[in-house]
Amino acid sequence: MAVGHAWATTLRLVARFFSERTLRVPVLVVAVATLGGSLHAPVISYFYLQLKLTAPEIGSLGAISSVGTMLLSPLYGWLLDTHGAYYAILFSSSMCALGCLARGCAAGYNALVGASLLLGLGGGNLITLVCAYLSSHTARAERAAVLSAYISLLSVLNISGKSLYVPFDDLLWALGVTDLMVRYRITISVCTFFCFFGVAQLFCNGAVLRRTGQAEGKGASDDDVAMESEMRDTVGDAILSEEKSGVAPRRPCAAAVPAEIVLVMLGLWLRTASLTLTRTLWPLWLKFHFGWGAGAYSRLLLASSLLDTTAVACFPTVERRCGRTRTACLLAVGAAFGALGFTAQLPVSGGTQAVHTVLVIAHLACIATLEPSLKSVASLRASQEQQGRSFGAMALICGLGDLFANLVGTRVFQASLEGHIPIFNGGAFPFVILSGLIAIVVSILHFGSATVSAQLPESPRLRCSPSENLVISDSDSERGALTRGRNVS
Repeated sequence: MAVGHAWATTLRLVARFFSERTLRVPVLVVAVATLGGSLHAPVISYFYLQLKLTAPEIGSLGAISSVGTMLLSPLYGWLLDTHGAYYAILFSSSMCALGCLARGCAAGYNALVGASLLLGLGGGNLITLVCAYLSSHTARAERAAVLSAYISLLSVLNISGKSLYVPFDDLLWALGVTDLMVRYRITISVCTFFCFFGVAQLFCNGAVLRRTGQAEGKGASDDDVAMESEMRDTVGDAILSEEKSGVAPRRPCAAAVPAEIVLVMLGLWLRTASLTLTRTLWPLWLKFHFGWGAGAYSRLLLASSLLDTTAVACFPTVERRCGRTRTACLLAVGAAFGALGFTAQLPVSGGTQAVHTVLVIAHLACIATLEPSLKSVASLRASQEQQGRSFGAMALICGLGDLFANLVGTRVFQASLEGHIPIFNGGAFPFVILSGLIAIVVSILHFGSATVSAQLPESPRLRCSPSENLVISDSDSERGALTRGRNVS
């Protein structure tokens, strides 16, 4: 029942994304790009292996992409806050399309360096851009639910794309493309069309995003305000049924303290490093220990994505019952326990493989759900008109996590795989250590936040009760205003 209720709420919010005039185009752009990117996700590591790249070289490519992301993420955030979403999303989608095409055509490491930089400048920021845009149009009290719905939507699209890889590969084979490397290149390059679809959408239907930017700081005419008010809908409407069902209201939001912000950012950094490391090196670990190839890995990714999506969809309900930081703490401890699956190496048997698969998939689900958990905590510490810069800062921190995983984590993995590290060898060391650090940091965040909350008086100005739902507003002149949500029939 709880899972069904969570999915029903998520579906109502996703429907809201596509029905709101100012949200439809950004969400459609990132949705189509995600579908195209997930189609070739199972083959990237194997494509690199076919080009004779080593684990450190693969890590270096990821680091270059992370540098591209970090270079532009603050600029994207500023552009979103000051000039609207149009140009930021347009540039990001264009760079992503060119990067996918360049990677599909790359003949070696040097060519992949340029492709990775383009992908970092573009695709590395696209999801964060739209996430920040949604957050800036969302009620504080419901921001976690909206971020969860957004991530759930992308997860469903990831599942769809990954599930299409095997039939797409079979189709290429049936059409006479028998060379494995050529099929890899076609699968990767197809993503270009998905990204350029987003560019076309912006040209055709993105005028409202330009108006959003132009209206910023200038105000709107009375007629425009009246028209926008009539079109306004509350995102809280999709969740009102939960309030009526007896779910306890949220506790008041405590004022942010520097230590809490530092811990949230450190948790995001470690979480991103762990996720990047797992996504990049899990195929290499499986090939080394179990001899599994791209087909088996794509099926594992599909199962993992299904669990990730369900976990993220259920996250708002769990958060309402357990509290923000306690939920994050439980997820971090679960991730640390799941990372022990990388120690299940010998003997190579069905039982060992089953234990490894279950634990690592659970690890990935906890790591995936930590994203909306920590980001909702961080976003509530920024004002409505600063969401772009807030998410830009988080993207910068996540980029540093990617950089660490790709430059340091891949080399530590190689040393562990070759037996140069006395504990957690066979490649398990970086996964276990990073997950353990996440559990420690988020536990400190939870217990420290609980202590500070108990010492601080309640502030009516920061109260996050369900009765104060803020609106997803079509009017950017009202962005950031603490407007009471109202039903529009």
